This record gives sequence, C-alpha cells and structure tokens, in this order.
Amino acid sequence: MFLLHSVVLLLSTSKDVNSGRYFSLLQQLYNIKRRFAAGATMKVVLGTNCKRLGRSLADELKCGVVEPEMRRFPDGDLYVRCAEELDKETAVILQTPFTDPMIVEHRLVQDAVSNAGAERVISIAPYMSYSRQDKPFKRGESASAFPVLDWLASGCDELVLVDAHNPDIIGEGGKIHNLVPAHSLARRLGGITDVVLAPDKGAFERAEMVAKILGKPCEHIRKTRIDAHTVKMDAGNLDVAGLRVAIVDDIISTGGTMLKAAQQLKKMGALKVYGLASHGMFSKTDLSRLQEGLDIVAVSGSLDTPVSTVDLSQELSNIVKELD
Repeated sequence: MFLLHSVVLLLSTSKDVNSGRYFSLLQQLYNIKRRFAAGATMKVVLGTNCKRLGRSLADELKCGVVEPEMRRFPDGDLYVRCAEELDKETAVILQTPFTDPMIVEHRLVQDAVSNAGAERVISIAPYMSYSRQDKPFKRGESASAFPVLDWLASGCDELVLVDAHNPDIIGEGGKIHNLVPAHSLARRLGGITDVVLAPDKGAFERAEMVAKILGKPCEHIRKTRIDAHTVKMDAGNLDVAGLRVAIVDDIISTGGTMLKAAQQLKKMGALKVYGLASHGMFSKTDLSRLQEGLDIVAVSGSLDTPVSTVDLSQELSNIVKELD
C-alpha cells in the first residue's frame, strides 16, 4: 500500500500528468488504491454451464465461488437471485451464453450480482453465440452478433470473449475484449509437436502465435482444386514426413475439413496429426469420427465436451487481474 501511494504521488506531481497516457494510468492507480483501502475482494460467479472451468478460474484467482439460485416460474420465465452479499467486491461471471436461454441467463446473473452490491462486474463469455453472424447477406437480415454483444456489455463493466470468430465485431478501446488462448493451446501441446499448421490462410495468425510460443515452424494448409470432386491439400513449404503435426483453429464444428487435412498429411508421411481448437461444437458422431482420424483432438472448456482438455483458467485469470 505504501509503494502504491508513492507511485500515485509521483505521477500526480509529474509535469506530464495532463497527457492522456499518464492521466489514464493515474486514474487506474487511484482506483486500485481505493479498492485496497476498502478491502475489496473478488468472487467467481458460476452459471449453469462451464462450472468446471469456473472453479479452475477461482483456484487461479485464489477467490471464492458463488452459485446463484435459479428456478423457473410457472410460465417458464427464469428466476435468478444472488443470495450472497457482494458489497465492495468484483463479481467475475463465467458462463457461456450458448443458445438463447443461456444468453438470457447470463444477462440476468449480471443484474443479480449488481443488485447484490457488486462494485464491479466482469463477464466472461468463453464461447459467444451469434458471433459468426456479423454481417447481413440479404436485405433485412439481422447482424445478430452486434445486438447480442451490446445487450451483454450493457450489464457489466468489462466483457471478455474467448477467440471470437471475427474479432472485428469488438472494435477498439471499449469494454469488450477478445482473448486468443495461444498459451493455453501451446501448453496442451507441450513437447509433443514438431510443426504447427493453420487449416487456411485466415487462421494463420492464431497458429503462428502458438508456434512462436513453442518455438516451432508454422505454415497454413494450401488447397488446390483438381476437379469438381477433388481438392488437394499440402503444407506449403514444410516437409511433414516423420513429423508430429498440430492443426490449430478457432472452432471445430463437424470437423470434416480438419479430418481431410489429417488424412492428406498422413499420406505425406506425417508421423502424428493433432487437431486443436479454442471451441468444439461437434456431435458425438462427429467427435468419434475425428478421434479415429486424428491422434489427439483437444478443445477448451468453453463448451463442455469429452475432449475439453485445453485449460483456459490461467489466461483468463491473467486478463481478469488486468481488468480489475
């Protein structure tokens, strides 16, 4: 506290205090000082999904967990109450707003923790529904990503998304943030891969981030159409013969493209092929087919799946600490 007070005093007497950068920093430090003086703490608030990830996040943050009371009224409306007093605390809501009922639940939990006295509300949406509907293709269509994001952002101080399909929906300098979990994906791969591939050029930046953390080469899969029924895939300038290859993407849905890539890579001599993504939306049938064609299938806990082995809790903890 003494050190923090000294930093605030030093900045407040700086000749550059009127500059935007120093003024912003000064405001942040004053807020931190005020919260420490008030004994402010933090709680992770769990929705009805992602509870395992929420508890892991609470362990990383070394804080308590709150589970709001939820039930349905006779007419089907959702009742939400946070019975725990949250005065002077930061409420960190972790729940994937996947499907319409979960979006409504997330927004009502925001309101409940605010009414329970939370001083700050940080919402984490590990997978954001509607994020792929970011532009109208026909006259009169809704660009659903924007009204849904606006509604959730209106109920919190900060909104954290994980690997949004199109980061451009977020904008810059606002309260909505996009976490690309490159470190989490890299930790899952550990020392078991020799090269990282993106499934296409658009996914290269994410794959390159993972590759740099691991200190491995990176390329994107190139596709060449041979005829109406045949598409050839290759790994660009990389020779994958005898190597362990990780394909990294933002989302695996049916997994058809990743499975075809894995089959082609193995024909090219790849020793092992892994498929990793931030999100997994596959059915049991799709997953079974993927596991037959890939040596490892791994996604995060943004949606609960049998292969949710990419742990986001450390990276989420870091961004929560930065935002609080």
